[in-house]
Amino acid sequence: MQSALTLLGEQPEVDAERLSLLGHSLGAGAVIDAAMDTTQPIKAVVAVSPGQSEVTPESPPNLLLMAGAWEGPFLEAAQNLLEKAGGPGGDPTAGTARALEVIPGVEHIGVLFSPQAHAASIQWLAQVSEISPQPASRISPMLWWLLNLVGTIVLWRALAPLWVDGDRLRLDTAQAQAHGRTRRPLVRAAISGALATLLLIGIGEIIYLDGIGGILVSPQFALWLALAGGIWLALGTRPPRPEWPDLAWGPIMLGVLVLGFGVMGAALWLAWWPPLHRLPYLPILTLLILPWAVAFATALQGRTGWRGLGVGLGVALITMVTVGVAAAIVDGMMFLLIILPLLPVMLALPLLVSRPIQRPWADGFALAAFLGWTLTVMFPLI
Repeated sequence: MQSALTLLGEQPEVDAERLSLLGHSLGAGAVIDAAMDTTQPIKAVVAVSPGQSEVTPESPPNLLLMAGAWEGPFLEAAQNLLEKAGGPGGDPTAGTARALEVIPGVEHIGVLFSPQAHAASIQWLAQVSEISPQPASRISPMLWWLLNLVGTIVLWRALAPLWVDGDRLRLDTAQAQAHGRTRRPLVRAAISGALATLLLIGIGEIIYLDGIGGILVSPQFALWLALAGGIWLALGTRPPRPEWPDLAWGPIMLGVLVLGFGVMGAALWLAWWPPLHRLPYLPILTLLILPWAVAFATALQGRTGWRGLGVGLGVALITMVTVGVAAAIVDGMMFLLIILPLLPVMLALPLLVSRPIQRPWADGFALAAFLGWTLTVMFPLI
């Protein structure tokens, strides 16, 4: 951080006296610590959804704390930090301004997308830097991201059926139903989820799961999916034998997901391309998730329209509840609750892409790799 600030301050177009820092979650703690330790003058700090940090009434300078109304522990931490920093008020010219902004109706992830959070940050930085804020674009960057995502999926859904053998699709569906591979998917998902939660609780009594493998949140969720997936398959949700075309369709669908979700996301807010030192996590997480993803894809085989939507939503709800129970009970897994609001989206996008293909192994690979990729890039290393 010090090197980055020094380099930034040396740029001719940058006013080195008005550098400010903004961070979210663990990043909030990072910018607070950096502002207190750096030799580079810092004008202001915006700490969104912070944890525990050391602050004083004088440092860091001009501190705006922010948290969503629905993220209890982080809101409480922000309130505690405000008290330690001397309470609201202060003098911006002396660097002692302090404030807390509570964003209504959002949680730990939603606060990132809140227009009110964006406006509060811009207003604070403009106020303490004594500059006029630039007018916001009339078109939200999120709208461009959404248009790219919807356009990519619609185009894929229009073109994919041209390359799919409809007779094979109908035959595979009939065989799956005849052999009972897709019966009672929600019952099997609920049983496997509950047993996986119990197993994870037992594992948590032996191993402290926070940061296992050197990365937060992701391994815990992947471990739960590995346990649940193995049980789900053992309960009779048996996929057909993998075929050579699965090796092509799986990566193709992953490419569609990366194009639709990640390419524009990287330009807007999401660090979608993993750094080289994170790449080893991707195949490990993908392999852990694969049994659950294949079981899920098998359960959906032949279910289209509202039936498929109902099963997909049901599995997402079951997963949220059972993972939430594990996160609430197992020591060191509370951070896993952060991922739960994202789960419906993380499942819905791969399902929208895979529905025209309906090859459980290819569909499962695309889902597992997409989840693995997301978990690799979104959650911090320790």
